[in-house]
Amino acid sequence: MPNAVTYTTVIDAYGKAGKEEKALGLLEQMKKSGCVPNVCTYNSILGMLGKKSRIEEMMKIISDMKSNGCTPNRVTWNTMLAMCGNRGMHKYVNRVFHEMKNCGFEPDRDTFNTLISAYGRCGPQINAGKMHDERLKQDFHVSQTYNSFLNALARRGDWRAAESVILDMRNKGFKPNETTYSLMLHSYSKGGNIRGVERIAKEIYDGHIFPSWML
Repeated sequence: MPNAVTYTTVIDAYGKAGKEEKALGLLEQMKKSGCVPNVCTYNSILGMLGKKSRIEEMMKIISDMKSNGCTPNRVTWNTMLAMCGNRGMHKYVNRVFHEMKNCGFEPDRDTFNTLISAYGRCGPQINAGKMHDERLKQDFHVSQTYNSFLNALARRGDWRAAESVILDMRNKGFKPNETTYSLMLHSYSKGGNIRGVERIAKEIYDGHIFPSWML
């Protein structure tokens, strides 16, 4: 009789081949045979569904995991958040985040960065800001935190919010790095702020910034 590893391997293969219904059917067959799906099995299903934006089904899989005594892990939550964020599904990002907290899951650096990026793509700056502030309270790399937030804002061309982040960064004694300036330049460009682009260009030409990405 196939074990969990065998079932998961085939389910994952079906998912990568774009055979979602076959993968879901095999999951049901697996459960009926008495073989309990593990977290890797569920994560394969979640990744597969996420690529097709089948978010409601992903939420049902999370419920199925818990009812079967399988605890979602870091990969589970980060996959959910990334998939929802990439598709601009704000309400689902909130829902997943609250579900994650209710399960007692403590976000790590990757989770916070995924959340910041997800909220930034979805649009509500205030939520991204809250994640940013909470992230800074953790013992994580501060420059990466700011840059994750700036990356989310740059995607939307929200240069005003990006300027506020830079100001906050400097006020707290943190020095912007090359990535920071690159993201700021992208924010200005995406947002149509030519003066902002020219200002950073002048700093580069004057030798105040030495961005290797421009050389």
